[in-house]
Amino acid sequence: MQALFTKQGDEYIPSESAGSPWGLVSLHGGAPTALMVSAMQDRFSADDMQLVRFTVDLFRAVPMAPLTMRCNTVRDGKRVKVFDVSLFHEDVEVSRASGLVLKKTDVAIPETVRRERPLPESIAAAMDHAVHDGIGPEHRMYQGASTPGLHREVPIKPIFLKIGIGHGCSWAKLPALVIEGRENTPLDTVAVLADFANGFAQVHLSEELGFINADLVVNLFRMPESEWICIDARAFPQESGISMVETELYDEKGMIGRASQSNLTMPRYAG
Repeated sequence: MQALFTKQGDEYIPSESAGSPWGLVSLHGGAPTALMVSAMQDRFSADDMQLVRFTVDLFRAVPMAPLTMRCNTVRDGKRVKVFDVSLFHEDVEVSRASGLVLKKTDVAIPETVRRERPLPESIAAAMDHAVHDGIGPEHRMYQGASTPGLHREVPIKPIFLKIGIGHGCSWAKLPALVIEGRENTPLDTVAVLADFANGFAQVHLSEELGFINADLVVNLFRMPESEWICIDARAFPQESGISMVETELYDEKGMIGRASQSNLTMPRYAG
């Protein structure tokens, strides 16, 4: 599988692998999310600091076209760092992200207040399941016209994944480099895969309509230690055409954090 982006000068060129189920000319939300998170990672050392929260606003369709980035350090403290990143196409801002980075300190946590979340039995057992290549066309979200992209190529191990009913749970793995020539980090993995939550928890409104997320917020209390990430997502749709998806994120040792997405009604791609 191709890297999601190739860097040429100041531009990032997306590949077909970064494509979206919502159309041939736009990117899957996980691709620009990971690109912007990569810019934040270049500004701090993961040895003594951790990105604990990133928020992404996907207020325009990010096009399958050359993109440029601008990263601004809002605060560069010894214990707290804050970054803003904007993504542009032809000088038009197409999405924006912010990140909060905190200093790590070795401390002893009393047993009485530990909040460790081990893997639920059903999630742990699914690690032995066969790997599926992408989300198949049998799911309502992806019936009809087909588009290439991450949704077709991401390896998954479904636990409970019947897309269209508002709740989905599956292991997933990042199948490609985010940027050609740059090794992926654990944060890259989470940044790409967390955006799948809305797809896994997609609500079937009709053959013509679905919910698309306009943002993604991820809070991590620890970094993942495995390539496979479990996404356990639930949707809360409303008759106003607005929905929210709440997600628990796990690695093979247990829970690592949560994600949330704000969704609006969107016509499905029909070719």
